[in-house]
This record gives sequence, structure tokens and C-alpha cells, in this order.
Amino acid sequence: MKKTNKTRKIAAMIAAMAMAATMAVPGMMMSASADDGSITINNSASNHTYKAYQIFEADFASGVLSNIAWGSGVDTETTVNSKTLIQAIQAITLDTGIITTQGGTATTTPFTAATTPEAVAKVLADGAFADGSATTASAFANDAEITRKFAAAVAPYVKSSGANSLTQSGATYAVNSLDYGYYIVIDEANNNVNAANDAYSRYIVQVVGAATAEKKTDAPSVLKKVKENTKGVNVITGATGLDVQVDATNKWNDVADYSFAETIDFELFGDMPTTISDYKTYYYQFSDTYTSNMFNITDVTGSGSGLDAGDFVVTIDGVTIPATVENSGTTYTNFTVAQTGTNAGFTITFNDILAVYSSDANYTAGTKVSVGSSSIVKATYSATLGSAAVIGLDGNENTVKLTYSNNPNHTGAGETDDTHSETAPDTVIVFTYEQDVTKYLGSESTTANATAGTQAGFKLKNSADKWAIVDTNTGKVTGWADVQTGGTEVKTAADGTFKFVGLDSGVYTLTETTTPNGYNTMADVTLTITATTQNVQDYKSNDAYDNANEVLTALNLTVSGDSNASAVSAAGNLSTGVVSAKIINQQGSTLPSTGGMGTTLFILGGGVTAAAAGIYLVSKKRAKEEDAQ
Repeated sequence: MKKTNKTRKIAAMIAAMAMAATMAVPGMMMSASADDGSITINNSASNHTYKAYQIFEADFASGVLSNIAWGSGVDTETTVNSKTLIQAIQAITLDTGIITTQGGTATTTPFTAATTPEAVAKVLADGAFADGSATTASAFANDAEITRKFAAAVAPYVKSSGANSLTQSGATYAVNSLDYGYYIVIDEANNNVNAANDAYSRYIVQVVGAATAEKKTDAPSVLKKVKENTKGVNVITGATGLDVQVDATNKWNDVADYSFAETIDFELFGDMPTTISDYKTYYYQFSDTYTSNMFNITDVTGSGSGLDAGDFVVTIDGVTIPATVENSGTTYTNFTVAQTGTNAGFTITFNDILAVYSSDANYTAGTKVSVGSSSIVKATYSATLGSAAVIGLDGNENTVKLTYSNNPNHTGAGETDDTHSETAPDTVIVFTYEQDVTKYLGSESTTANATAGTQAGFKLKNSADKWAIVDTNTGKVTGWADVQTGGTEVKTAADGTFKFVGLDSGVYTLTETTTPNGYNTMADVTLTITATTQNVQDYKSNDAYDNANEVLTALNLTVSGDSNASAVSAAGNLSTGVVSAKIINQQGSTLPSTGGMGTTLFILGGGVTAAAAGIYLVSKKRAKEEDAQ
């Protein structure tokens, strides 16, 4: 009777182990008929290859397993890293102590004295956590460390001849006609793991009997945001996961518009899988991509040698993480930064984020950062729109993905994980626009041109009182000056046109700085570019905002100031991002000139006077002659 109770206890423990060391699927059911055993995995991710190996064999009667011995799925003679199976189990060391019923003393090496499969099962069945928080079966149900480490110790000793393959049917995997006993189920292949948010399953330890398991394997997620500089943005209601990190009150979202040479701020966020404690090392890499030369990352360090770690601020749980740190005279590399292609993006790579050190003031210099399942990794950087930036639609997209370790069971040399998965990409978009102006002389029948004397010139100022510095060959804005003299004068081409390429939605002042001969200098003209954008938090992750034309929906120009300016409230071209205006110089008032009517009148007046004088003299002479007679 005493032996039967112990056997029941072992069986109960093994049944509970399904909840302790399970897998990357929503649920799992294990069941045994009266005649044979079976394992069924429900709601599993597709394209995996699962195999079950018998660790212990046993007799089964009335729901009780007895006479425990090594099973057909493990090799007890072969050595791995100079240890046999029993030696590997005996060497298991826990991070938290357990108390065994044999003596009741706390130990981190509970299997040291176990030399038989029955003794190993007894330790698993009779153990209790040292803090008394849970005992035996309930401890395993709470995902005990001892169960995970036991599975990891056994896995290298499974033998291919003992494999029982689970057959996939849709999202369900099953194997039937199993001998009774305790099994380890291993996810040996994942043909979808590099194309989706997926990961290999944790080892499953289970007795063939009725049991239900919770999903234990998890994948991290990634998030990217851009800061809008003027407009309001949508706020996420009921935020969960990484969305909790979004600071919408400071205008962080997925959509923005900017001028060339304005600073654009970006944020990257990544979290950890809930199963991070299963990994000995954990590869973690942000990959940020865009069209070549679409963005220019700000060179914070001024090295002039392209991107480096100094151009980014990286934190884990709010603690700044340096790229390298010195600890006890040794320099450790926490992460590296590399440029992708010809300015087509970058990577921030942690070869092992579990081995990161900090030199932050909150830590003793060189203290290792504790990375847990709730940890948040954040990277920030600034950029400007580059020479390849698109004007108008289709906008300038910037995408990030996360590459991460996917196999908690990896046992490669040095325990360095060499298998990875990727998250789905997360995308933000930045728009910019072009202001085209046609300059007329007197009327719309005559345009200014590129000839001295009939050519006009202008400078542009934004609402922050900065003057545009422009590449006169392309019309593209390359910077912003504090004073008017620092701005670039843009002159009319042969057809009377000039342009400013790369402008934000906003208010601008156009000042005429060169006036065609014979024409009045125009008063300042106010140009208001109004771009209607949907500043949402779910661009390309929501059917309503799946394309650029769904977040940039209207473009208009309002012109005011000089009475000769026109194109008031004119619609712009969304495809090209161009808004157009017409302005007209009027001729000045004329003054009398030499050889004109004034001289003619003067001469005419003189002639009249002379004629009158002659008539007077002739008349007087005639009068004298008449008196003499």
C-alpha cells in the first residue's frame, strides 16, 4: 500500500510536469486509452516537426504507473560532454534551492544521490521549494525550474531509434499506440520559424495520461514611431503590449511630414518573450531599412565615418546601455551598429542581450543588467530626409524588424544560440512637399526669365524665422539659416519659374530680393501649405491605413499678402506633392524725360512769345510813320 501511494504521487507529479515544461502552442492535450498511450497537441503553430521520446517506461493499472525503468527513447550508455545520462541529471544545478524529503535540507543539486530512474522520479515527486511557496505537483504546475532543467539535461541523450513522430493534421499534431511511460517531446524542426513570429517549442516532459498544458513559448515584438513636429496625433486607447510605450502626448505616431534638413526623431521598441529565462544566451537585433539615401542619420559623434554606436541612444528598462563597457579591466561589447548597404538602413545587434553590462549611474560600473520577461529595449536616433526622398506620394517609409533567438533548447558550443526568427515589420512614413512659383511681369502674358534685368529672385522663410538654404541646381532645401543673409536667393528660370523642394506642411514667407528692371518690388507673400494627414498609430497594421494614399488625403495652398499674388486656396497634386502659385510684378509710375513734351511746350511757348513781340514792333513802327506824315 505504501508503495502504491508513492507511485501515485510520482504519476501525479509527471502529469503536472506538462504545465511546467511545455511549448510554443496555445494548448496541448495528452491522453491515454485503456489499451495504449497517445499524445495530442492542439492549436499548434503549423510546419513544425515534433517527436516524442520515452524517458521512463512503467506498468499501468487503475491510473497508476509503477515499476519505473529507463525508457526506449533515451541512451543511458553514450556520453555527452563526458557525462552519461545519469551523470548529466546528477549534475543539474538550480538557481533556487529546493528541499528534498530525504533529510529536509536545502540544496541546489537535488539529484546528486540519484542513481536509478526510480530515484530520479522520486526527487521530482517529493521535492518542495525552499521558500515553502509551493510543493510537489503544484510546484511543477507553476513551471518549476527543476522540471525545465531536467528536460534540458535529458534532451541530448534521446536516440533516433526511439523517436515517435507526431503527425500534423492542420494545426493539430498527434501520435498514437505509445507504450505507457514518461515522454519528452522535442520540436526538432520549424519550417516556418524564419518567416513568422514563431519559435521552437520548449522541451515537453509528460506522462502519457490525461493532462492539459498552457502555452509557454513566446516570441518578442517590435515597434517603431516617428515624432510629428506640429500636428496632433491619435492616442491609443486601452493600450497593451508595446503600445503602452507610445507617448502620443508628445506627438509620437506612425505618420509625419517634414521639410528637408529638419530634424526627425525616431524611436524603436522591443520586448522580451515570456520564456526568456529558458535561454542561456539570447540574440537580439533591430534591423531598420529604407530606400538608399532616403534618410540621413544624424552623426552625433561627428566622426564623419558613417553610422556608429554613438549615433544612437540605447536603453534597457530606462537604463542607458553603452556600446562597450569596462568591467574589472576587461572591455565588453554590449552591442554593435552597422550601416546597411549604401545608406539604406542599419542594424543594432546584441549578440547576447543576457550578458549586457551597464555603466549607468544607477549601477555600479560594469554591473550586468538583469533582463527579464518584462524588459523593454529602446533605441532612439535622429535623421533628415535625404537626396532620394520622395515628394508627395508614395511618401518615405521606414521599417524595422526584430531578429531574435528562437530555440530555448539549443545546446551548441559555448551555448551560443545560432537559430533565429524574425518579427513582422513595423512601418512609419514621412511626407514632404514642393512649392512651385511662376513669376509674371505686368500680366500673365509675360514671364520673368533668366536674363539679367528681367530676372527675379526670392528667399523663403519658415514659421520659425529660419531662411531656406537651397541647392540652386535642384531647388532642394539643404538647410535653414538664422538670418536672411544666410538664406539662398532662388532666381527665375527661362520660363519664369522657381521652386523650393522639400517643405513641411505649414506657413512660409516669400520675399522678393531681386526685382526686374522697371517693376515694383513685391510686398512679402505668405504661402500656406496645408497637407491633410491621418496621424495614426497603426499604419500598415490596419486595413483602414494600409497605403500611403490613405494617410495623406489632401494637399492645398493658400496665398496672401501682395495683391498681385494669385492661386489662392489652390489644390496641390498629391501624387507629385507639388503646390503651385502665380505672382505678378507691376510696372512703376513714369516721370518726364529729356526730349519729351515738356521741351516741346517750352519751345512752342517761346515761339508764341516771339511772334507776339514781332507783331508789337511792327505795329509800333507803323504808328510812328503815320504820325510823321
